[in-house]
Amino acid sequence: MRTSLALLIVAACAAPALGQGTAPLGSVTDGDCRYDFVNFGDLFDPPTPLVAGFSTYKAWYSDFSSGDNLRQQWFYFRLDATSAEQALPHPDTASYSSEPGLIELGWLPGPGRPFAAHLQCELRDTGFNKAVFVQRLTLSNPTADALHVELFHYAAIEVNQFFGGFFDTAVLVGPNRIRIDDHGTLEFDEYAALGASGWKVQAFNNLLQFDLLNSTPSTFNDVGLPFGPGFFTGGFQWHLDLPPGDSESVFVSIAVGDEAGFELHEFNWTDLGQGKPGATGTPALDGSGPLSALSSNLVELSGGLPSSPATLVFGLQQLDAPFKGGVLVPGPLVLLPLPTDASGKLSLPFTMPAGVPPGTSFYFQAWVSDPAASVGLSASNGLQGVTP
Repeated sequence: MRTSLALLIVAACAAPALGQGTAPLGSVTDGDCRYDFVNFGDLFDPPTPLVAGFSTYKAWYSDFSSGDNLRQQWFYFRLDATSAEQALPHPDTASYSSEPGLIELGWLPGPGRPFAAHLQCELRDTGFNKAVFVQRLTLSNPTADALHVELFHYAAIEVNQFFGGFFDTAVLVGPNRIRIDDHGTLEFDEYAALGASGWKVQAFNNLLQFDLLNSTPSTFNDVGLPFGPGFFTGGFQWHLDLPPGDSESVFVSIAVGDEAGFELHEFNWTDLGQGKPGATGTPALDGSGPLSALSSNLVELSGGLPSSPATLVFGLQQLDAPFKGGVLVPGPLVLLPLPTDASGKLSLPFTMPAGVPPGTSFYFQAWVSDPAASVGLSASNGLQGVTP
């Protein structure tokens, strides 16, 4: 979450034929990295799942190449043991923003797809010619019946395509973690998933065309590695059981020249508003970091009165109570005196302790002594963090 983040949200429209959404394609950047959704297969006429999620993913974009590392990646699903897989269709809603590179796509339940879906993607520049693209797909069951979903992710990866071409090799380097090397060079990518029940690797385009897009159900049972040299395609599979009203998330990471991590630094923070202006406007409180166990995180205030006493309020409940002419967002558990510096900023770095349950919420808000504000205090927006 960034206070400067401007998200283009496209509302869901009436579904056209085949139940496809109408949200736009887009691209995002972070540093000199770029990720593009070049085409969803349903934008072709007639629609074709062969290019669903067609993408380019570049750890640097100052050269003239196209698709340096990723040619295609997407999610597929089936609802029973006998049906063929189908691609997750064109989304109903989409938002794209850069620096950092954030993508959110949403699907309403539709024909043959009783679940709702929400995909959050984060592109991070992790160094010279390095990048990590992390995806969290959450499926939700709005029905009164339990749902079973066989979920698949597919990726066609060409490491350093502009220089090395199609000749890649691949090996398993950890549980559900595949390293793809550019044959004859030192360049590599990693492709990894959390909690997957199996993986499968084949040369292009057999895995997509003869497994995920044929007329029979597929099962990924850990075959195909070591691979190459050749054009790598691979995929992961999850068995998801969703009780009524429940949801479950899966994570996929594709890294260029780096380890494939699963930390989402931005999507676990939410601006709750309720700021109160002072002499320099309304102070802005921002959070960054993945909030995973033992991770480094930061809460940072900007726009406060310079060199002024301030208090950072922390709590485990959202209170939203009237206070000093404004709204106190956290139920106060800890009060931290942290004066602003000469530029009106303050920061609190912290390490997330181990053992905090997933989905735990906590809340911050800063109050700043400011004679120009009502009752002599300005206040930042409330800030919510949620552990992954």
